Amino acid sequence: MIYKHTHKPLFILLLILSVSNISFSQKLKIDTVYYNRSGQVVSQESDYLTYSIMQLDRRNRANGISNGYTKSGRITESTSYIKGEKTGTYYRYNPAGDVMFYGDYNKGVKTGYWVTLDPKGNILVMEKHDKNGVEIEKRLRPTVLIENASINDSLRIEVDAEFPGGHDGWGKHLRKNLKYPLDAKRYGYQGNVYMSFVVLSDGSITSAKIIGSPHEVLSAEALRMLEISPNWIPATVNGVPVDFQLSTLRVVFRLK
Repeated sequence: MIYKHTHKPLFILLLILSVSNISFSQKLKIDTVYYNRSGQVVSQESDYLTYSIMQLDRRNRANGISNGYTKSGRITESTSYIKGEKTGTYYRYNPAGDVMFYGDYNKGVKTGYWVTLDPKGNILVMEKHDKNGVEIEKRLRPTVLIENASINDSLRIEVDAEFPGGHDGWGKHLRKNLKYPLDAKRYGYQGNVYMSFVVLSDGSITSAKIIGSPHEVLSAEALRMLEISPNWIPATVNGVPVDFQLSTLRVVFRLK
């Protein structure tokens, strides 16, 4: 009804969209896959329990982010693919929509630390995998900042984990190394990216997770800043270095 007096402009618009879609489909297309209770692929008409929306390349291989959902539309997982293989961070969500399990894949193999979270987002356990996906280490819940801890609290953190040079040092690291993503500049993406991660007792960084971001391209650059940062100064409890979960670190992206 809205377009009954605009046949010619509408035809031109549809033609433009068709050409754009053809060009886009040559690179990437969207597909929906349905699964039954056993995790087997079924047709849309069949009785399915969950489904995934994924991006496919020219060879029909999963490429990019694939999200899984329940029949009601609740997100259950998010998986990164490159040329049909799981590569990148995998997230598993609880019924409330919060991340409860995450870790990285490399060409379909688990790598690094895989983390299980409690409902509040605190880490319960960290399981480390080698390059072949074999679990080689398990670390229990890292220390978290205890609010209003008394001076006699045996678990009181004496020194928080921090970047060398503190807040000023982190700022210098960003000014020297941060590269504003070109796509973010082109489309005007800006804002604050918030991350959580663990500073291990040796000062190395692991299990970084985005907890808030305006766009994934900004998230990727913020995570890169962590990956290339030098070892942090670990937290201490009773003078002993400990694994420490830092719940919020902000990276600000502002266009001039």
